[in-house]
Amino acid sequence: MREHSFQSHDGLRLPVHVLGSGPPLVIIPGWLGAYTDWYPVVQRLAQDRTCYIWEARPYFDPGVAGIDVLAADLRALIQAFDLQAPLVLGHSMGALTCWEYVRQFGCDGIGRLCLVDQSPRLLTDADWSLGLFGAFSEADNQAFIDALRADFVGTTMAFITRGRQVEPGSGAARLEAMFRETRRQRLDALDPEPWIRCWEHFSRRDYRPEVERVDVPTLLVFGARSFYGLDVARYVHRHTPDSLLRVHALAGHSPHQDDLPGFLENVRVFACD
Repeated sequence: MREHSFQSHDGLRLPVHVLGSGPPLVIIPGWLGAYTDWYPVVQRLAQDRTCYIWEARPYFDPGVAGIDVLAADLRALIQAFDLQAPLVLGHSMGALTCWEYVRQFGCDGIGRLCLVDQSPRLLTDADWSLGLFGAFSEADNQAFIDALRADFVGTTMAFITRGRQVEPGSGAARLEAMFRETRRQRLDALDPEPWIRCWEHFSRRDYRPEVERVDVPTLLVFGARSFYGLDVARYVHRHTPDSLLRVHALAGHSPHQDDLPGFLENVRVFACD
């Protein structure tokens, strides 16, 4: 992959990794996601598309990196590379970034969306049960934030592991075991505070109004074994006007890792439709 960079709205330069040729595909990894996590996807999709994967602001900005700022970064990337109607693919926090983009800018500058395994609202209460784990109150969220500050690596490793669903003996299981220690080392090298503050910000947002404002064709990809659950997938599909839902039966929160062949097929068919 070729490394480029772009200057965002506030002057900060952010790296972007580019591979392939053809129509543009912008990939926004999830919370704590690395561009290298997406290399197996990009390596295959780059045959037909020019893939752009950024390194998110919390890697470089010690200040408050709220989800609103990440959405402004996405707009700056699209403009900096003069991307024409790109397909924007957001996983987890990346999907929240897309909904925040819709809140600020509508779908201006975006041709299509692919949103991967995310609820528009993480916190649950008496009126909303479709958030994280199906039961994740403000008190639960604060306890998680406190645990991050007490043991960032241990807490995040446990959270990431809870999101993965791999079949014993499968290729995904072997890759997960291979990269677990690499992931731990990468997390240990991070400054935790920007990531924690980012979580504090997006975990309290409610994007249900933005789900209904999406006015471009949208592919929704969910894992049947995700900690969000199929009711979330059905809700987002029902309320996103021009959407196609694809559920990966054996995948958790990361269908692009738990079921790479199926994920690639879904994206290819949608992108060429």
